Amino acid sequence: MTHVVMKFGGTSVGDTSRLRAVARHIAHRRRDGTGIVAVVSAMGSTTDELLARAAELSERPPPRELDLLLATGECAAANLLCIALAELGVSTHSFTGGAAGILTSGTFGRARIVDVDTTALTRALDARQVAVVAGFQGARSDGEATTLGRGGSDTSAVAIAAALGVSCEIYSDVPAVLAADPRVVPDAAPRWVLSHEAMASMSAHGSKVVARRAVDLAAARDVALHIRSSWTWQPGTLVSSGSATLETPTVLAVSHNSSAVLVMVQGVRGDAATLAQLLAALGSAHIDVHLVPRTTFSATSVIEFIVGAGDHGAATEILEPLVRRRGGRLVPRTDVALVSIVGTGLISYAEIAGTAVAAVGRRCPTAELLIASATVITWLVPAVVANDVVRDLCGVLNLRTSATACAPDAVAG
Repeated sequence: MTHVVMKFGGTSVGDTSRLRAVARHIAHRRRDGTGIVAVVSAMGSTTDELLARAAELSERPPPRELDLLLATGECAAANLLCIALAELGVSTHSFTGGAAGILTSGTFGRARIVDVDTTALTRALDARQVAVVAGFQGARSDGEATTLGRGGSDTSAVAIAAALGVSCEIYSDVPAVLAADPRVVPDAAPRWVLSHEAMASMSAHGSKVVARRAVDLAAARDVALHIRSSWTWQPGTLVSSGSATLETPTVLAVSHNSSAVLVMVQGVRGDAATLAQLLAALGSAHIDVHLVPRTTFSATSVIEFIVGAGDHGAATEILEPLVRRRGGRLVPRTDVALVSIVGTGLISYAEIAGTAVAAVGRRCPTAELLIASATVITWLVPAVVANDVVRDLCGVLNLRTSATACAPDAVAG
């Protein structure tokens, strides 16, 4: 029997009507005998609502209790989906991340998956049950439940697919991977086939379709990803190891990150060892550093990090004592954004780079070029003009389509 992992994001299970549609979608796939592991995110804005309630009670909630609280969002979605499937006559079994065999290590809120024991999932599949797994979570060897951070449900799904040796379908509210965020560029062109490397680069620089950790894991374990819409039956984007372009220069996408925080370390005397220690401290807490745009070493060093807004508080808590002991201070800037073009041959072919640089310069003369490589060119721009820069780049780089990107010829569910 063929198996597949199907992951449904928060918008796909955002309310009971969407849960019913997802249940119908799964039931339809079951008709040909396909064994299904469905991984679900929390419904809609549940995670943000739980975080807000915790913040009303405490400025610094205990990490263990916060993880247990947040894990309930995915558990509720999994239980409700099982109820909807049962109404359609589909046999199901729900699992927490730990019960599904996802073993984690590391700190609460930023755990990493170290192994997946598929015994329980295989047992459910052999019994012809749909296994519904609460994403975003796992359990440590000491039995403590841990969450995986933002995008953790994607990582859960890919890890399970890798352990089972099957493909993974990621369902969201977009028809495919698009050349830009459709909320900023509604007519962004679809990308039907991508390599793991290209998808990872897009995710790393702001594309929110699939979490970067999930794509990296898919590349490492050669898991094919199908990025599909939960609203239609169309095939979406195939992401696999055999989809790389050759030497033809290609601009694949314009990605942007408006939740970046530039953390400047000022007044620190030191050398490369200082930078290494700061990076090691962040790494030990599983805090991702998006970029190190500038580092100069002299009598007084200038060190800058770019981290995600969700990690800013934890990064400050970790770095501030280290920096203060060296006579320095942390100065954050939240009024900036990163805009990147992603592709191949971007600087080997000067016409592409020149066109992009000119477009950014016209919109934002103060934009700072941070990266210029064959696969990505990244600027630091004021947050207020980021969307305009994205639209301008899509225009000059021919990343818009006049046709409907993906006509809903068959509505899912």
